[in-house]
Parts: sequence; structure tokens; C-alpha cells
Amino acid sequence: MKKKTIIFIAIIVSAVISIFVWSISMPSRLVYFGGSSSVNPFMQIATKEFDKGKNYEVIYNSNGSQNGVRSVENGTYSVGMISKEIKENTLSKGSVFSNYESVDEDLTDPAHLHEFSVAVKNDNSINAIEFAIDAIVIMYNPPAWLDDEMLNSIDIDLSKKEHKDIIKEIYSNSKYTWRDFLLDINKGNKQLLNKISLQSNVDLLVPISRESGSGTRKSFDDFFGITNVDSGTANSNGSMITQLRDTNGSFGYVSYGFYKNSQNNNLQTPWINSHRLGQDGEVEIKNSSIISEHDGMLNEEYIRQGYYLLKRPFIMLFSSSDKKVDIVLEFVEFLVSEKAKHAYEEEGLVPKMGYLKNGGIKTNDY
Repeated sequence: MKKKTIIFIAIIVSAVISIFVWSISMPSRLVYFGGSSSVNPFMQIATKEFDKGKNYEVIYNSNGSQNGVRSVENGTYSVGMISKEIKENTLSKGSVFSNYESVDEDLTDPAHLHEFSVAVKNDNSINAIEFAIDAIVIMYNPPAWLDDEMLNSIDIDLSKKEHKDIIKEIYSNSKYTWRDFLLDINKGNKQLLNKISLQSNVDLLVPISRESGSGTRKSFDDFFGITNVDSGTANSNGSMITQLRDTNGSFGYVSYGFYKNSQNNNLQTPWINSHRLGQDGEVEIKNSSIISEHDGMLNEEYIRQGYYLLKRPFIMLFSSSDKKVDIVLEFVEFLVSEKAKHAYEEEGLVPKMGYLKNGGIKTNDY
């Protein structure tokens, strides 16, 4: 056999062996997370940072909250992400949430996180951690004729279907005016209704929505039951703020993180169930202050404590019996570290690392 032929065969054999070895080792290097599409933008940033210097890679599949839950239950995913409250029927029959009674719920404390990790390794149930809050802030640029009394009358009660329907009307009726809005939101306030009725202005309310595929838009639309949108579009939170600032009579929404960085654009915010986000650091939003109302509590703590209701949780689920649970626990530690700060800020999320005992389901929820 010629020397060249021998060398060629050796190269082919070597290549085949290399591919075989790679095909065996590659799956063990990949760690699969997946679930909510709303969590996806955050996860792309977070996992890129988390993977640095590791001998494995986290892959996030964006295929919906319910798929995230089921894939943790059947072992396809090491972590499943959901972007909604956990209900009694979230898990399939036979699966149960962990309830480590001796573990503190605040996992931002290293000692608590250590206790949690030890408990996980001695269990085989499914764990739930709320790692972020996606808070949404409604903002608008009202016409000049609205006085302080009118502006301060805008209190959206999220427990009332008729108030949610008003927001739906804003985004589906291109002829809806600011006068219509004030009349609808103030039903029952006869004195103010009479004052508003005297207004001859017919300024259209100009709704602006986020682009299709935006997690913020999905959250907002789901919250208010919006299915048909007739509005302008902003391709980012920053673009939303710019359009609101430049368009008189406009109405839109942003993630909290971008609200707090909007500075003083003369944009205004409504009351939400008689509470309103306000000044935080150097931010100055007109007619919005929670400082005196809540004993100096700043916005992020105000949101974390549950006062602000236009929000949803980002929750990670994982099984204690997962073969890669050590990597999952490393990721949990990463989320409470400074290295994860950029991902939270980039996506405008409020960090929260809380262990949800029994998935956060209270006894009186049954």
C-alpha cells in the first residue's frame, strides 16, 4: 500500500474517532434550560455571562411556561422558567413542590442559600425560586388642558373588569379621546364628571405599544386581555419613552427598569389601585411620589414588597433529583452575584431571589 494511501486512511480514521468522541462528550457539556419566551431575553444575557470559564454550556429553549414545567417533570430540562404565578394545578399529578420549613425564603443571604442547597441535595421534589419581578409602568403625555385634579383622578383599579376594559379600549379604538378616558375612569365622581363634561377638547388618545414578540408587550396584553391592537409601535423601551415624550396625548408603557432611568421627560404615571411609583434617586416624574407615603421606601423595595400590582413574577423550577442539580445551584448563586446585575438592568427587571415554599401556594388558595 502506498505511503500516501496509508496517511489518508489514518487521517480518515482519526477524524471518525474524533467525531465519535465529540458526539459522546458533547451532550454532557450541554445543560438545557427552557420555558417562558418572556424570560428568554434575560436568559440569553445571563447564560452568556454564566458560561464564561465553564466546561459546559447552558442552552435556553424558549417554548412557553407550560413546556418549561413539563420538561422539568420529565427530566428534559434541568431548569424550567415560568412568567406567571404558580397555581395548584401547575404541576402534573404526582409531582410536588418542596417545602423546606427550616430554610429561610430570602436566598440573597449566603447562609440561607447554603441551607437551601443542602436541603435540595437531600430531597427529590421540585423547587421553585422567584428570581425577578417584571413590573410594568404605564406612562403618558397628556394634553395641556388636563389640570392637576384631572391628572390625579386617574386611578386604575386592577380588581375592576371595567377598568381593565378601559385600557383595552385605548388600544383598540382609534377614536377614543382623553375626554372619553377621563369620563370612563371617573364614573361615580359626579363633581369631576361635570367638570370634564364641560371640556370641548377632543384630543385623541394616542396609544403606543411594543413590537410583536416583546415580553413586555405580552405581559401588558395578557394583564388587560388585549387581543386586537390599533396603535403605534415602539421597538424598545427607550424608543417608547422617546415617542411618548415627542407625541402629545400619547399613552404607553415600559418595564420598570427603563422607567427609573427615564429622568425628567415630563411624562406622567397613573395611580394603580391607589398607589403610584415615584421618585427614586435622581429620577423626577411629575405628580409621582411614594417617598412620603411609604416611610421613605424606594421603588424597587416597594415593588418587591407587593404594593405595586402591575407586575408578574419570573420563577425558575428545578428538580432536586436532576443529574445536573449542582450546575443549577451554581446558576442560583450566580443570579445573586454582581455578575448577574447587568442582565437584570439590561432587561429592566427587579431582582428578587426568594424560595417559594410549596411553590408559594398558600393554604387558603386550595
